[in-house]
Amino acid sequence: FFFQAEDGIRDHCVTGVQTCVFRSIIFSGETLSPPLFGGLWSSSRHPVQHLNSTSPSSSPPLFRLLSLPSFALSAVARLPFQLPFSLPTSPSLYGWLGLQERGAQQQQTRPFGRARPRHVLRAMDALYMQTEDGLFDETYGVLKRFILGHMEPIVGDTSRIAKLLDYTCKGGKMTRGKTVSRVVHIHVSRGQEPSTERTGLARLVQRPASLVGSLVGLAAWPLKLGQLALGKPQSAGTSAAAIRPQDAEFLARVLGWCIEILQAHFLVLDDVMDSSEIRRGQPCWYKLPNVGSSMAINDGSLLRSFIFLILHNFVKPYACYQTVVELFFQVAFLTECGQMLDVVHMPAPGSSATDFSHFTEENVVSIVRNKTAYYTFFLPLALGLAVTGDYGTTVSEAQLKEISFLIGEYFQFKDDMLDCFGDPAVIGKVGTDIQDNKCSWLAAQFLKCATPEQAEQFKENYGRHDAECVEKVKALYRDVQMEKKFEEMEAAYAAKVERTIAEFASTCPVLHCALTQLWKVTYKRTM
Repeated sequence: FFFQAEDGIRDHCVTGVQTCVFRSIIFSGETLSPPLFGGLWSSSRHPVQHLNSTSPSSSPPLFRLLSLPSFALSAVARLPFQLPFSLPTSPSLYGWLGLQERGAQQQQTRPFGRARPRHVLRAMDALYMQTEDGLFDETYGVLKRFILGHMEPIVGDTSRIAKLLDYTCKGGKMTRGKTVSRVVHIHVSRGQEPSTERTGLARLVQRPASLVGSLVGLAAWPLKLGQLALGKPQSAGTSAAAIRPQDAEFLARVLGWCIEILQAHFLVLDDVMDSSEIRRGQPCWYKLPNVGSSMAINDGSLLRSFIFLILHNFVKPYACYQTVVELFFQVAFLTECGQMLDVVHMPAPGSSATDFSHFTEENVVSIVRNKTAYYTFFLPLALGLAVTGDYGTTVSEAQLKEISFLIGEYFQFKDDMLDCFGDPAVIGKVGTDIQDNKCSWLAAQFLKCATPEQAEQFKENYGRHDAECVEKVKALYRDVQMEKKFEEMEAAYAAKVERTIAEFASTCPVLHCALTQLWKVTYKRTM
């Protein structure tokens, strides 16, 4: 966490250096990457500031007022090299000058710098994969301490909350959470292609309005400087627009852990509903001593509340906050609807009757899309693109849903196969889909191709908590060669998924790379 905040602290020291070296800037024409006047009233928020300040500016107004002459001199000295001949790289500067539209345009074209050579990207990716787990664990430690700090004044002893977080949030593959981080890392490391917009005198000849716009923006400087000297905060749009690469990667890991906490929320409640015994190779949370079903339900609700507590404190300063919150609300609602569709087919307590007419391919797909695909694939990809500014712009919601549904359907169908035929020691749980009367891909496909005699035998044994009945159902699956049918379906889905991923190569290379990595760990998985 310190290294995430280190650059922010250093930026506050740049102020003094900036006033001393402006002569070298004049002769070299170099553009500094920090925002103009960046030290004392930086328009970008850093993670460390979330804990100590609610304002983008915390310096005394008198100190800032006395500092204005040196900053003004530095700014005027740099003007011949920046406006309009060589506009600086910080979008926040355009906001100061009243050129918000141009700043937003530049942020979209080059948000994190120029593209790098391929061999450099490969080296960066290899290094990132080696350090990814460590960075992810460090971020978890930050969030855990933050949650416990908020809970301590309320509950006193937070040891039980700490155990809840460690037991339910960790231990999985964390593919969902790491997908957010990987999307942003790919974007940061690759940047965008260099802008094709002309610069210097050629642009002035082509677009003389740029000079006029710059001069108009300069007219607003005295008012803006006065506001800063008096300690008045700038507009939320200006401060939220700028996000540095290191901030973006930290933010991505925070959002990744929010997805993992959401996953823990769903699993805790799902285990209670399904009366499951094992989760991730250990007893389910509600099976632990001094927990039980009632307490586990409340613990699951607490986990969901932690998500929005984290979002409010770590994500709110950024422009993507509203999109992120809406995505979490939307996906949580749809996942709960999918869970309802999944549970509604289970017999009522005290009844053994099951309506097998609902066991259709259409219902299976509806359950899978809502219960699994949205929070497993759509949400991580959408959050990563929201941080980079590509969600809803470079990639539409409909495009993202299409590929998420394809991968999500395959993922769940594979999960149904592992639940029935997988080794519990490998998959980390004991499959109970047959006992729980689940409307799975296996059950729907079997009833679609079974003979009347096989279907009748299936209905007599399916949904019963009896080992002999379970083995009879598995034998029926083997009789109709369900494993072969799955292999045929798997090949068909692989072709559709890979074809859809290839379409993003030209429209959104960042998403294309992220999806390629995600499909690599999803296709033919064994656990």
